[in-house]
Amino acid sequence: MYQTLSFPLNIYATLLQLDNVPVKYLHFGIFQSADEDVYTAQQHSTEKVLAHLPDSPANILEIGLGLGTLQKILRKKGYQVQGMTPDKAQYDIALNHIGEQVDIYHLRFEDFTSDTLFDAIISQESSQYIDIVELLPKVNALLKIGGRFILIDEVSLQPQQAGAIPLHNPAHLRYFAQCMNFKVHFEEDLSLSAQYTMEYLQTKLEKYRDSILSLIDNNEAQLQALEKVTQHYIESYRNQSYGYRLMVFTKKAGAQKHIQYIKPIHFPEFQSLFQCCFEQHISSSLWQWKYQQNTAHSIGYWQNGQLIGHYGGFVRNICYFGQEQQAIQVGDTMVAHKARSNFTKNGIFHQLARIFQHNFIGFGAPYLLGFGFPNARVFVLAEKLGLYKEVGRMTRLLWSAKAMKPHLFYKIRPLTNDDQAVVDTLWQKMRKNSEGFIIGIRNWQRIQYRYLQHPEISYEVLKICHRISNKPLAVFILKKEIIGEKPHYHLIDFVCPLKEIPLVLRMAKYFSWKHNHSALFTLITENIRYLFMAYPFIETDPQITIPHSICSEKPTVSDVKNKWWLMAGDSDFM
Repeated sequence: MYQTLSFPLNIYATLLQLDNVPVKYLHFGIFQSADEDVYTAQQHSTEKVLAHLPDSPANILEIGLGLGTLQKILRKKGYQVQGMTPDKAQYDIALNHIGEQVDIYHLRFEDFTSDTLFDAIISQESSQYIDIVELLPKVNALLKIGGRFILIDEVSLQPQQAGAIPLHNPAHLRYFAQCMNFKVHFEEDLSLSAQYTMEYLQTKLEKYRDSILSLIDNNEAQLQALEKVTQHYIESYRNQSYGYRLMVFTKKAGAQKHIQYIKPIHFPEFQSLFQCCFEQHISSSLWQWKYQQNTAHSIGYWQNGQLIGHYGGFVRNICYFGQEQQAIQVGDTMVAHKARSNFTKNGIFHQLARIFQHNFIGFGAPYLLGFGFPNARVFVLAEKLGLYKEVGRMTRLLWSAKAMKPHLFYKIRPLTNDDQAVVDTLWQKMRKNSEGFIIGIRNWQRIQYRYLQHPEISYEVLKICHRISNKPLAVFILKKEIIGEKPHYHLIDFVCPLKEIPLVLRMAKYFSWKHNHSALFTLITENIRYLFMAYPFIETDPQITIPHSICSEKPTVSDVKNKWWLMAGDSDFM
């Protein structure tokens, strides 16, 4: 029966069965001593949860059913209980265990809806599978004032390297809960008691290995993976990278605040806030280009039903000193004018920024780094709030586009959809040359999305080729801008080996003159200025700082300071 459970629960349940342990639970045990039997230890965990419930017949919601044992206990105690699980095997076993006339559902918590408000919501080792931006707002919406959210689960206590198992951090849970009008009612560190579960699992995997392989088909690879993960967990508990917590939150009365991901249904509200904050219109097509992909994240803040804050970001594939990683470029940070008076650590901007950064940036999060292009006012505010540190600055270089003759050996041609291989080849050369930098990947996929598919801006996307051999040497992108009533070309990006940057500048200057533009300029990070000195320029300060999130401990400021290679094309708005 348990073989149908998803991995690794199928192996855990089968192992318990082979060890003659009653298979009632799928969660960790809370051991009172190292030699206590695992079933008794699992019961201690349930007792911890029961101790914090209101009196029956309170209305209880359980996130994740396990095998239905807790549901059955609660019903016998007179509670009104509902629950759900996205795992069909768990749902079927729980249904069989509890009986037919029960309110349990086969669906994700994120998709659960109810007209009923609950006195308590229980998450016993299920919260780690739910994005915190989905978890706490949903819990808040389903709880009565004074209701309790009881969370007992594994947690991450130290920054984890990329690829580590994602677990929520207790400090982050506490902070987000505070933002959502919760107070911490009770908290207990159960790490020392829970870690014996992994040691039990390791011992029994070794003892029953052959039997497990005979009972569960085609699971040699799964078993090897579980053995490796179990050893990692044991080490992580011993060095206090992982822990185990019981946390009980109580919902307070107060202003109806709500934080959640922005979805298509919210676009009119987003559009209105954007107009209010930036005094610019954002079209549906531009919003979709930015946000309606798997490579963007957008969090909104509602108060009394009105969207008054937003913090967004766009995923960028980067080379981190030669190694492929993912970063997130922060953009469209907005707070409605009427809510800006409280620029403190209790303010909306701080709450959104901290939640976003903890959730997405740093070791143990989906994206290694965050970056952006805040103006001086915004950066100073964020720095004072303890959100950002400076790791670089942008500078503006301007060249005169005087009369120039065509180059004898090179020509400029528009880039077309047939040039995918050209861009990818040039990018590989540029990548090899720039291993000392943190640089956004500039392959065909990026160039096509960023410039050729932009819904509103028409860019000049050009390639430089040898006149005789037709060999491509560089790709560069220009954008027309009016400065002081005179047309300028903005060199916002290029793809080429670094030795060809002088050629790019010469040909871009020539193209500007040929099209009656008075000057050529570019925005770059100061640390790469030395690569652009082939021609005299005028330098000005655009007052744009490159920030580094300090909500996450690693990578550190010193790891990345003055290492970014950024141009205007790395932004979402130029």
